[in-house]
Amino acid sequence: MKRHNNVPVKVTKHITASSSHDCIACWKCVDVCPGHVFGKVNFLWHRHAKVVAPDDCIGCGKCVQACPQSIFSITKPL
Repeated sequence: MKRHNNVPVKVTKHITASSSHDCIACWKCVDVCPGHVFGKVNFLWHRHAKVVAPDDCIGCGKCVQACPQSIFSITKPL
């Protein structure tokens, strides 16, 4: 979940995300995702959620609802 020039990045075919620097490592997205799309980067000095299985995203939006930092958003179809 890297952001370049403050533009959210598409992380799955259904979800975009802002910078992982905004993540507070609450792991709510990890817990609510039925597709196990998210994993944890959990070092003492570096903690955030990361996308580990983007192809398993079904676009349910549970991560969008669960994130207290509003990092995720649903990708609008073209």
